[in-house]
Amino acid sequence: MPALRPPAKPVTMDLPPRTGQIAGETDVLVIGGGPAGIGAALAVRSDKTPKAVPVEEVQNDLMRQGADLGREKPEESS
Repeated sequence: MPALRPPAKPVTMDLPPRTGQIAGETDVLVIGGGPAGIGAALAVRSDKTPKAVPVEEVQNDLMRQGADLGREKPEESS
């Protein structure tokens, strides 16, 4: 996946109570590492919709990152 491309002309938008500058363009931007962000990232990685990512994949990734979901941590893939 290529890095963000800066826009040809800088654009700003109001984000009350502040103004933000649009610094690039992307097809997918995942912000956050919680279950929704991990599910979105796994979907992009596997070219699926987020609904098509098995819950177990999201749970396994969360546990690899240290989340305690009350079950054994999955084996590390090589």
